[in-house]
Amino acid sequence: METLDPLEGEGSAASEPGAAQALQPGDTVDHFRVMRRLGRGGMGEVYLARDIHLGRKVALKLLHTHHFGSQQAVGRLLAEARITAHFNHPNIVSIYAVGQCRGAPYMALEYIEGETLRERMSRERLGARESMRLALAMADALTEAHRRDVLHRDLKPGNVYIGLDGRLRVLDFGLAKAVERPADAARAELVEDDGDLFRSRGDGLRGSPPYMAPESGARASTRRRPTSGPWGWCSTR
Repeated sequence: METLDPLEGEGSAASEPGAAQALQPGDTVDHFRVMRRLGRGGMGEVYLARDIHLGRKVALKLLHTHHFGSQQAVGRLLAEARITAHFNHPNIVSIYAVGQCRGAPYMALEYIEGETLRERMSRERLGARESMRLALAMADALTEAHRRDVLHRDLKPGNVYIGLDGRLRVLDFGLAKAVERPADAARAELVEDDGDLFRSRGDGLRGSPPYMAPESGARASTRRRPTSGPWGWCSTR
């Protein structure tokens, strides 16, 4: 089961909107040669590709063609890339590169051969020892994110990957948000904070409801708390 599908859903390229410009096996994006498509979601697609220079496999995440003109969609993808690049942790997916493909940004991510936690749990019941091992790995990933003042905001079994080597990685920081330390008016824009943090303010309620902390729905609160991540962690367990 060698899939990396941070964007849920699959389907035939010929039958979907924007499919006329979909990447095909053999196409090149900078120094990455496309092998096949891994998955498709509401915002974009993920392709398995090979780095021509280094010979390693990567997961290319690109926007759908119908999002090319959306500054918000482009901003979200770039913000995800920048936030992911802040981490160097064994339990968080690594990013290798960003670039332009057909006028829109893409990012090259670590390709993980394995399965999602969701797939694993649907296939078998996890024992106490394995559950504890995976929970501790997720907790380590969240600790690192919170150390850098970042909330994942979409931690769920589908965004947790278990490699063939057993190592767990948290991925898909597309809805991540930097914790606001100074008081600041809610602004619907991405802001660079001293070159160290990228934050998305005033972007409303985001996440997967079954895994969201109760306070996430409190309209009166403009500040997300670090407890929101552990709630998703407990729900995922």
